[in-house]
Amino acid sequence: MIHLRLRTEFSFRRAYGRPSQVLDALGPNPIAAGITDTGTWGHVTWWKQCREAGVKPILGAEVLCVPDPLDKTRQTGPMVALLATSEKGLGELYRLMSRANGADQFYYVPRTSYDQLNKTSPGIVVLSGANADLGALKDRENVWLEMTPGNSAWNRRVASEKGWKKVVTGNNLYPRTEDNEVYEILAGRNRRTRISGTHIQSHEELALDIPQAGPSEFAASHQIAGLVDIQGLPQSVMVTEDWPKDLLTLCQEGIKYRGFTKTGKLRWTAAYEARMKHELKMLRDKDFEDYFHVITDMVVGAKDAGMFVGPARGSAAGSLVCYLLRITDVDPILHDLMFERFVDVTRSDLPDIDIDFPDVKREDVIQQLRDRWGEDRVGRFGTVMRYKPKSAIGDVARELNIPLWEVEDVKGTITDRSSGDERAAFGVADALDDTEVGRALVEKYPGMRLAGVIEGHARQSGMHAAGVLVTESPLTDFAAVTRDGMAQIDKKDADALGMLKIDCLGLRTLSVLEDCLAQIGKDPEWLNNYPLDDEEAFEVLNEERYAGIFQFEGYALQALCREMKIRDFSDIASITALARPGPLHCGAASDFVARRLGTQKIEELHPILTEAASDSYGTVIYQEQVMKVCREMGQFSWEDVTMIRRIMSQSFGDEFFARYWEKFRKGAASVGVDEETAQIVWDKICTFGSWAFNKSHAVSYGLISYWCCLLKAHHPLEFGAACLRNTKGDDQAIKILRELMTEGVAFTPVDPDHSGLTWEVHEGRLIGGLTNIKGIGPAKARDIMRRRDEGKPMTPGLAKALLDPETPFDRPFEAKDRFGDMYDNPSDHGINSGGVSRIQDIHEAGEYVFIGKLVQRKLRDMNEAFTVAQRGGRLIKGRTRFLNLVLEDDSGQIIGKVTRDRYHKLGKPIVEEMNNGDYCLFKGIVRDGWRIVYIKKWRYLEGKDAPPLEAVN
Repeated sequence: MIHLRLRTEFSFRRAYGRPSQVLDALGPNPIAAGITDTGTWGHVTWWKQCREAGVKPILGAEVLCVPDPLDKTRQTGPMVALLATSEKGLGELYRLMSRANGADQFYYVPRTSYDQLNKTSPGIVVLSGANADLGALKDRENVWLEMTPGNSAWNRRVASEKGWKKVVTGNNLYPRTEDNEVYEILAGRNRRTRISGTHIQSHEELALDIPQAGPSEFAASHQIAGLVDIQGLPQSVMVTEDWPKDLLTLCQEGIKYRGFTKTGKLRWTAAYEARMKHELKMLRDKDFEDYFHVITDMVVGAKDAGMFVGPARGSAAGSLVCYLLRITDVDPILHDLMFERFVDVTRSDLPDIDIDFPDVKREDVIQQLRDRWGEDRVGRFGTVMRYKPKSAIGDVARELNIPLWEVEDVKGTITDRSSGDERAAFGVADALDDTEVGRALVEKYPGMRLAGVIEGHARQSGMHAAGVLVTESPLTDFAAVTRDGMAQIDKKDADALGMLKIDCLGLRTLSVLEDCLAQIGKDPEWLNNYPLDDEEAFEVLNEERYAGIFQFEGYALQALCREMKIRDFSDIASITALARPGPLHCGAASDFVARRLGTQKIEELHPILTEAASDSYGTVIYQEQVMKVCREMGQFSWEDVTMIRRIMSQSFGDEFFARYWEKFRKGAASVGVDEETAQIVWDKICTFGSWAFNKSHAVSYGLISYWCCLLKAHHPLEFGAACLRNTKGDDQAIKILRELMTEGVAFTPVDPDHSGLTWEVHEGRLIGGLTNIKGIGPAKARDIMRRRDEGKPMTPGLAKALLDPETPFDRPFEAKDRFGDMYDNPSDHGINSGGVSRIQDIHEAGEYVFIGKLVQRKLRDMNEAFTVAQRGGRLIKGRTRFLNLVLEDDSGQIIGKVTRDRYHKLGKPIVEEMNNGDYCLFKGIVRDGWRIVYIKKWRYLEGKDAPPLEAVN
């Protein structure tokens, strides 16, 4: 039996089963198999897995056939399956499905008509589905009437029809009978109930279920499979044209543009010349020149139109050619960046050049590409969103009518893992098996085990946040395209088809910088050419004026910055690399800071390591440093260096590094490095290096942070207005306003006589827009402005809103306003232990009392799989739960922890009875090391129904 019509996970909650599960359910030695989901998302995966299994892949899709696809009324009809039999037919299938997706404006199922089906060529086989209008289906060579399980009346009718070709097909919703339960959960309200035929049936089962079908109807599936003659998936070719200038000419023009001369301050040295020639040769040898032309055309076009394009993102900053072509604005020689981190010497696939644009203008860039290359050749690629552990637990609980609050504790124990972690796909299983709360949940609700089954299964599709495809021929040659211009293909599959991908990312900070520059009458080139040694810019960070500063609004960067202070630009780049969990917890960050402050001696293990880590005080913090040491000391081939880079990029950890120790030892010995020294260097690579960061990215994003500091230092009003106009929300805006107030900058939340739509600088102060007023949106604000300009009276409603305007910014210092007396007179409130501290003043080890608003609560368990693995598999008995908190006041945030020995008394009431946004008075201890306050006591500060908790003192 050849199954021509198979549904997989790519029907997105209308069917259950990964392609591998579906293929496994076909029985021994299947000859061919057809995929027919309601889209073409699974085609590349199906093709690969069928080929690997020795099965002939048949590519198809199913579509609802209705009289008029554009009719807005709900119409019923058969779900027709379409199978491509040739490369030409596959392209026709993609175009037909694209039109069907375009008609899908109402009920989220692709829709076509009998007329369109009748126009299909012999390159597409049409399988009628059940209940088709036989009169509307003309007797064409490519139409087959299906006999399907569970449709006895239709099967009898089809069996009696003469002159039509008939074929037996399945109608699965999941692979095996035992998968019914998980399908019911997965499909939810989309589930279909049928008595039979819901799993992939064998020949014998189908014969029993469709007694009207004879041998010829079963044999027809072999006949149809024999018609399929597709030798390979369509492959895209690089977008190209007769470029007026080659890359060498463009680079030579770039040398002049960047201001390089042979004798001036910015000298074009032999090192620059050699690097440029090396890069150009590699790009030419790998046939990457057209790709770089396309990217240059896009980026320079955006810059020439006045757009603030990001200086670089990722490893592209390591390319001098990118710098000369104006794709990036980071000089890789100046910052000692590695080209081989960008272009993989060992592979021929295109490097990723990811580019940041102002978030409000990203669509303008994509339209620019469409105008340049053609509407039908530029589109977005999609993404398949799969069940994460928490979403799997939540969906299963919802379908089983389990109160969601009962699964929150288990969700809190789940540890996010990188894709390279061997337990990455078992987050649910580990949470249910290895934690106290997980075992209790399964004992009470055994059905929760199904969450582990659907973890990693496709849930829905969506548009990739940044990905753009540019093709030489129409996108519909490679996949179906939705009505919003998204190809039904993800990034991985686009790679398999050789498609040109461009990541056009939107970065809010670039909108802020562009906005600020416009106010002060400067352009982006002014910032690009500004020296990197502005002391006032560094003081912005040293004075802890973090609001609005790119990256430094995060707690980790602030903590490092506070500890070491900023002396130069390299410090900003270093902090960007260090302020992540790996370096912070493995000791790299503390070693770097100690050496930077001179309290720890820099080790001189070997000249190779000393030279590689010269800009980080002998501490290995960058991936490029690890690559250099492996190449020069370990004598690794570029293939091995590339593998080490991947291990670092995916945070696989030191167990993966250990596999390369013997190779490193032998290589080091060959250049005269003794084994003891080699072992010490290797240990550093396996600990610090396993968490190392891409230096090119650290420098690129550090540059954006520096620019923010520069503008905030010299143009605080304009920078503040730009931040407020582009803020992510009221909370961030309030933090910016607090800083401005402490610096003596005046602001008014709204001025009825002068305010425009949003924040602006007016006569040396900041005034908020009319839209800040509660109940006033853009339309009403424009009406107010028009009436004000024309001297017309306000309507009663507008007049009332303007008379006593209420805005979210009336009380920027909420904690001080509400609990000011507690700060000023602590003893009147029973606080006798040194007063109430502000969170920003909690640094040194000691005991503190402070007011904090609950921002985030995360319940954890000492027996989570990750921590158990760190302890070598040892489980902790007794009380294992503890609580992590994010607490905030008017000055900043801090991490609070309720340890497991105090959890039942102090932590459980916070989890069960408090809400985010509630204010409490806390007493806790900060120990030496990381800035965490260990909660000893706390008191609820608001609400008449406060839980009866002990006083702080």
